[in-house]
Amino acid sequence: MRMTLLLTLLLWTLIACEAAPTPFPIDLTPEPTETPTPAALPPLRYGLLPNTVGLIPDLALLTASAEVIAITDPNDPLTDYDIVVGYGLQPDWTASQLMPHIAWAIHPARLPSDEIALWLRQSIDPQTIVTDLALPGAIAQPLPVIGSSELRTRLANAGYPDGIALTIGAIALPGVDQVIDQLRRSGVAVQAIPMTLTEIRTALAAETIDGAVIAWSIEVERNAWEALIGVDNVIDLYQVPISYRATPNLTIAFTPSGFPLISR
Repeated sequence: MRMTLLLTLLLWTLIACEAAPTPFPIDLTPEPTETPTPAALPPLRYGLLPNTVGLIPDLALLTASAEVIAITDPNDPLTDYDIVVGYGLQPDWTASQLMPHIAWAIHPARLPSDEIALWLRQSIDPQTIVTDLALPGAIAQPLPVIGSSELRTRLANAGYPDGIALTIGAIALPGVDQVIDQLRRSGVAVQAIPMTLTEIRTALAAETIDGAVIAWSIEVERNAWEALIGVDNVIDLYQVPISYRATPNLTIAFTPSGFPLISR
């Protein structure tokens, strides 16, 4: 009896010493945490020198990739831009990989005679245009040129005392206005229609214009113009370089007219 009592007391002592079970939490769902939204990068700033105003054929490509800003203040330090671009070679800047070649294209089938077509091929003085533009690095093609008074005389002797009328397409590039002015001073009544190169190509193929002031940057483009209207009817006039200064770590490609196209 005494032994039984001792065993019972020992059993109760062991039960009392057991650790209480740890209760499981009722809700194990973690507290939601918001994922931080990354801050949007500011748009790239693309500065254009004054000599580019109204003279960029593919401006839409630039505005699609950056905030394009016309720089009008001559004292602008140019430090607030990711890239600054202009016509002409600037000291310590990078020259574009593509250089626009401006050419005078005529459609012989639209002109009164082969003789007048020949005179019109020689009616533009590229050196005068390059001198007037005063863009460092611009190059004029050495061409035989008929002076404006001589062309007027020839047209009059050919039965056109009041000159002839031409409808031409005009790409937006430096010197194009000077080309048109030279034609007008030579007795040619020019109706100039602003066009893109694609529009000019279509109009020449459809024979709805008499000629155009065009541009090309690589030889294959020039070959395409020759195939369209004939080798003799694409007359290279002058070349205009483009240069730029860009911040490091930009990815740079080039538009068809030679302007840098930037991205991060």
